[in-house]
Amino acid sequence: MQGRRRSSRSSRASRGVLGERRVITALFCDVTGSTTFAEQLDPEEWTEIMNEAFDYMIQPVVRYEGTVARLIGEGILAFFGAPLAAQIAKESEKACHAKVEVAPTARRVAEANRLGGDDLIIFGGAGGNFFIEELRRGAVGTMPFACVPEMFRKVWDLYQDGKEAEAIQEFDRFVPLLKTLGQGMGKEVLRLRGVFKTVNVRHPASPPDDRTFNEVRAIVERLELAPASVA
Repeated sequence: MQGRRRSSRSSRASRGVLGERRVITALFCDVTGSTTFAEQLDPEEWTEIMNEAFDYMIQPVVRYEGTVARLIGEGILAFFGAPLAAQIAKESEKACHAKVEVAPTARRVAEANRLGGDDLIIFGGAGGNFFIEELRRGAVGTMPFACVPEMFRKVWDLYQDGKEAEAIQEFDRFVPLLKTLGQGMGKEVLRLRGVFKTVNVRHPASPPDDRTFNEVRAIVERLELAPASVA
């Protein structure tokens, strides 16, 4: 696979840098009145509603071969007619890796592999929350939170050895921790593991409350990740 990739790229290198002008369409789609709705609901309820809303907004973008550039607040920014990662990889000698970050990551990994072929190497993202599903669809790895790299390495090794059931079992042990990392608790986990001495949240993020800290501590201790010297 690597050999074929180098061969196809070397043939393109002799043609020099490729470029073109093209007309593209930018789409921004937002949830009207989201601030008012959010103030009336619990955070968990609002998160569930927004996840469904994002899925609803992203589906037609994917269906009509658009690209979701980013999630902005309660909306999405998408492009139509812009070069996709697969096209860039085919046209550029140095562009060969891509990270799939926008949900649904598993489906996007499969699509990127189908379009990119040997020219594109796909990594999963989204904090590593869908690592197993991404591996099944051809991802070569993931770019997760940096708090538990040994877990991702072990899951990867088990999966590559054909021990998918064991890989799933190991990954599932850490799902509660991955959920907390998605709520901005990565630095606290690293502090509990003895990597950081202090945790300073940059503005405008609001510091977690004591209950959240206690919940994270309980998970870290249950997984036996924290040295006894860290308080």
